[in-house]
Order: sequence, then structure tokens, then C-alpha cells
Amino acid sequence: MEDLNKVELLQEIIGSSKEFKFETDEIMNIRKYYDTKQSININFVALMEIMFEKLDDEDINRILLTDEEVENLEY
Repeated sequence: MEDLNKVELLQEIIGSSKEFKFETDEIMNIRKYYDTKQSININFVALMEIMFEKLDDEDINRILLTDEEVENLEY
């Protein structure tokens, strides 16, 4: 599966009813609630490594939000 297809799959899953489950301490599976065949796994250790290596503080602050920041979000 190409990377773009993985991103599109993630967008599709996030936009529907979904279920989140940690498969291991590092890997989270996100799947459509009603279609178990559509799922993707996120390696959080790799994600954190990439965030520290490639993203600046502004990008990280857009991605990682505290509870207070979520409460103050305007949609």
C-alpha cells in the first residue's frame, strides 16, 4: 500500500465511527467500527522520533494538545 493510500485510509477511518485499541505498548490500531477490514496501525514510538527530528515547536503544538487546549478549541 502506498503512503498516500495509508493517509487517505486514516482520513476515512477518522471521519467515521471508529475504535481505538493499543495492540502493544507502542502500536495503536484504529479501525472502522462497523468494518473491521478497514484498519490502520500507528507506531507511536516512530511518530515521536520523527516529531523530534523533523518538526519545530509550532508544528508539535498543533498536533499535541493539552486538555485545556482542547477545551478552548473553536470549531
